[in-house]
Amino acid sequence: AHAGPVVRYNFQRPDRVSKEQMHALQFLHERAARNLSTSLSAYLRTTINLSVASVEQFTYQEFLGTLSDPTAFYSLSIAPFDELGAMEISPPVAFAMIDRMLGGTGQTAPPTRSLTEIEQNVTDEVVLLLIDGLADAWRAVASLSFAIRGRETRPRMLQVAAPNEIVCAVAFDLKVGDVEGTINLCIPTNVVETTEGQVSGSWQRQRRELTPTERAWLEENLSRVPVPVVPLIRTRLKTGAVLALKPGEVLALPLS
Repeated sequence: AHAGPVVRYNFQRPDRVSKEQMHALQFLHERAARNLSTSLSAYLRTTINLSVASVEQFTYQEFLGTLSDPTAFYSLSIAPFDELGAMEISPPVAFAMIDRMLGGTGQTAPPTRSLTEIEQNVTDEVVLLLIDGLADAWRAVASLSFAIRGRETRPRMLQVAAPNEIVCAVAFDLKVGDVEGTINLCIPTNVVETTEGQVSGSWQRQRRELTPTERAWLEENLSRVPVPVVPLIRTRLKTGAVLALKPGEVLALPLS
C-alpha cells in the first residue's frame, strides 16, 4: 500500500515539543517581553525594547553554539523541577546596561574583554529582574521559581545539560538606547512537557484589548490609589546616619 511521501527525520535531534506548544511558548514569552520592556526601561532610566526573535528546539550543544564567548552566562534553577535552565546576555547590551547602572549613558562602544567580577555583580541585578518577569509570565501556566544557580563568562564552563539533551531556546532581541544585542533563554523540555496542557490553554485564552472607556476608567481610579514607597539600600550604615537624613541630601554609600 502507498504510505505517502517520505519525511526526513533526525533521530539525533528529535522534536520533543509539538508545533502548537512552540507557538504557545512564543506567545507566553512575547507577553513577558512586553512587560519586561517597561520594567527594564524604568530600572535603567532609558528606552528598552525587548522582543521575541525566535523559539526553537536545539540540542544543548547547538544552543551553546549560538552564544557569544566570552559573554554574560547564567545557569538557572527552575523549581519545582530538577533540571537547570540558562540565560545569556550578549556583551554589547550587557556592557550598555552596566554603564547605565553605574551612571554612564550606556552608548559607549563595548570593550572586547570578559566581564569583571564587579561587572558580573552589577549584571546580577538585571538578571534578577528578568527572571522575576519570566516567573510572572509563567504564572498563568505554572508556579515556577527561577533563581541564579551559577554564572560564567565562558558558557561551556557551566554544567547545565548534557550536550545531546533537547532544550527549548527562546531568543530575544534587546535594544538599550541605540545599542542592540540579544538575550538567549534555555528552557528544559521537561518543563514544557509537564505543563503542556496549561501552556496551550494560555495561548488560546488571549485577553482582548481594553476599550477607550475601560482604559479611562482604570486610569481615573488607579490615579487615586495611594502607593507606599520604601527604599531598599543594600549596604551598611550606622543608625545615626540614617536618622540624620533629610530630604535633598546626597548620601555617599560605602562599598560594604
